[in-house]
Amino acid sequence: MTDDPDFPTKRRANASSKIAYGYVPTKEDPRVCVPDPAFMPFVREALDHIDQGGSLRETAAWLTEKTGVSISHQGINRIWKERRGSLPENQREKQQKKQRKKLAPKTGPAKAKAKIKRKASDAKRVLAMQQKKLEAWVDKDKPEDNIKTIPLSDSLDFDSIEKNQEDRTVVFAPNPGPQTDFLASSENEVLYGGAAGGGKTMALIADPMRYFDNGNFNGIILRRSTDELREIVWKTQELYPQAFPGAKW
Repeated sequence: MTDDPDFPTKRRANASSKIAYGYVPTKEDPRVCVPDPAFMPFVREALDHIDQGGSLRETAAWLTEKTGVSISHQGINRIWKERRGSLPENQREKQQKKQRKKLAPKTGPAKAKAKIKRKASDAKRVLAMQQKKLEAWVDKDKPEDNIKTIPLSDSLDFDSIEKNQEDRTVVFAPNPGPQTDFLASSENEVLYGGAAGGGKTMALIADPMRYFDNGNFNGIILRRSTDELREIVWKTQELYPQAFPGAKW
C-alpha cells in the first residue's frame, strides 16, 4: 500500500478488469493494485515534465521507450490530470483554461463553425480508426485474396432505382438550423431551447423514428403537463402512421 498522492492504491471492480498504467495487482487481493516500483520513477519524471509545460506527445513517446509499455498522449494526459491537474498550485492547468477561454469562439457564426470543425474532426478520427482496422485485416502479400470483385447483374436497372427514389414521399424533413443540428447531433445528451414555434416538439417526436424498425427499442417522452403531452400525442397520430402504417397507441 502507498500514501503517495502521485501513486495512490487502486481497486478494480473484479480480477479481470483492466489494470491501470504502471500498476500491478497484489498477491493478497488481485483486485487491489499498487504502483510498480520499476515504473514509478519514470512516470513521476513524466508528470514533472508535463508540469513544466512539456509536450504530451513527446512525453508519451519517452515514457513508452523507458518502460517498454506503450502509452498514448491521451493516456499520459489522463494520468496527469488525475494526479496533478486538480492541484491548486498547478500552473499548467490554469494556463490551459486561460488559453481555452481566450480561443473560444465568441459570436454565433464562430460557434457554429467551431461545432462543424469538431464534427469533422470526430469523423476524421473514426475514419482513421476504421482504416487501421482494414489495413490490419488485409493481407498485403496477397491482396487478391482479400478484395473480391462482385460482378454487376446485367438485369440491374439503375434508372428504375432512381425513379423509385424520386417517387418516395418524404413525411418529415427537419428545418435548417437548430432542428437539423438537434437531429444530427451525435452526443448522448442535447439541450434544445428557444421560443414557441422553433420546431422543438416535432424534433422530439421525429428523433425516435429512426429506431422504430428495431424491435428492442423503447423510448419515453416526458412533459410537464397533460395538455403539453396531449399535443405531442396529436402530432404523433398525424406523423407516425404516414411513416409506419398500422402504428398503434
